[in-house]
Amino acid sequence: MNFLYSRLGRKGHVRGRPVGTKRRHRVRRSVESVRNEIGDVLFRRAYRMSFESFETLHKLLLPALTRVHQKLMEKASAQRREKRRLQGTRTRLAPRTKWKRFVHNGRIDTTVRLAIALRFFAGGSIYDMAPLYGVSRTDGFSSVWMVVEAIHQTTDLNLVFPDNHDDQRQVAREFSN
Repeated sequence: MNFLYSRLGRKGHVRGRPVGTKRRHRVRRSVESVRNEIGDVLFRRAYRMSFESFETLHKLLLPALTRVHQKLMEKASAQRREKRRLQGTRTRLAPRTKWKRFVHNGRIDTTVRLAIALRFFAGGSIYDMAPLYGVSRTDGFSSVWMVVEAIHQTTDLNLVFPDNHDDQRQVAREFSN
């Protein structure tokens, strides 16, 4: 009975997967396998950069991507522990112990997260990329925002955002030329 009550959210709604449904098994694919399948020319068209440029960008963003992912997992873990504490259910781990997330289909590599984000920025749909790389739509959208956050945190990129409209118009004019 405790299981049933722990699955019920506010107003009797069930959280997560509907009761009785099975977990979806996904097979993760690497960026290299996708590149080998579609070739270098189509990879460049789809991702708007060569595979070598992709690898360089990944090396540049890797420390920030790792930090963003760790921060996201720690935040989710803290929220989960707090929620269980408020519900009065016991947690498996002591509050000081770091929680390691068990991923049923395997963890998503940072190269895959970057590839999903780049393809999305190039006009691709999450509904096409998620099955291609073997991730859920939710993980696809999370990957996009993780890459955006990693780009903002990477100081080597020297991104400057204009503060006023005149500077914004100047940047827009530079793109139109």
